Amino acid sequence: MKPPPPPMGSAGDSCAGVDASARALYEAEAKATDQLSKNPSFVDDNVAMVVKDCAKDPARVAVCTKAAKSVAQLESDCLVPLDEEGTEGETTP
Repeated sequence: MKPPPPPMGSAGDSCAGVDASARALYEAEAKATDQLSKNPSFVDDNVAMVVKDCAKDPARVAVCTKAAKSVAQLESDCLVPLDEEGTEGETTP
């Protein structure tokens, strides 16, 4: 008896490879702007943000991230926008 197939469209499936795509973009950005000398966790922090956003909306973020050609495009087109306070549009009661 074969095991059941994995659920289609789960965050894990759709977000597979997002970290590698985001890492490549942020490593190129870090190299071009010398960000690593200013902030050694620049790449890891930003990749974690992309993976977190992908888990929230895998159908949109995964495809967009894999197609992005720059950090600017990734952040403007693919990720959850941040408000003036640097939060993801969260409201407090």
